[in-house]
Amino acid sequence: NIPYIITRRVDNAIKNNYLNTLMYNNAKYPVALSLAIKETIIKVSPTAKITIIPSAFTDTKVDEIKALKIKKRFSNKFLIGHVGALDDRHKGQSIIIQLAKRLELSYPNIHFLLVGGGEDEIILQEMAKDLKNITFIGFVDNVNDYIATFEIFLFPSRNEGLGSTLLDVMNNNVPIVASNVGGIPDIITDEKNGILFDITDINSLEKIILDLYENKRKREFLAKNAKQNISKYSVQNMTQSYISLYGI
Repeated sequence: NIPYIITRRVDNAIKNNYLNTLMYNNAKYPVALSLAIKETIIKVSPTAKITIIPSAFTDTKVDEIKALKIKKRFSNKFLIGHVGALDDRHKGQSIIIQLAKRLELSYPNIHFLLVGGGEDEIILQEMAKDLKNITFIGFVDNVNDYIATFEIFLFPSRNEGLGSTLLDVMNNNVPIVASNVGGIPDIITDEKNGILFDITDINSLEKIILDLYENKRKREFLAKNAKQNISKYSVQNMTQSYISLYGI
């Protein structure tokens, strides 16, 4: 009989069975990170009192010296970056490789950086083995050191509960191009604080990237708008939302 709160962080379909229905129905408050996750809970528990509390940005400071070294390593390159586990079924990094293949000869100064590691690392590296315009960075101590060097952040996830990494990108004044899936539209409003694209349309993605490449003013506009509203995703706001639910 102890009241409990249950937080769901992914937008995968919930098995509609007795145990799951009981778990969500009996929760004092089910919490979802995004509207997409809320909708998955409603399917197994239509009467649940669901509260949406998004994740928070990390606010880890950028090491300016390390960021400068990264810029020097890729001097005279227009960096398009990605941060995430190398899991193509989830994060869609093969889409980045497809785009890199299209742009390698026509735009040789555009360079793609993939920060992170994972189960598909060897497969993705094999797909990109002949490309000179993409670098796999692997795991790093502070992803914000890399994010701060990006001209564009590309996030082609195939499914995403929220896309919490985007909050760190927004906080670092980097314009975002992200897939229109899951909880990402909770964070990104198309053409306002980022660009949303259909992951099945590589032609459209290429056009979006090249448009931003040519249009610095638009990149600055998107980044500025994203930064203006980032405070609502602070750790303090997230914590206070949970404290309120617990009635502390």
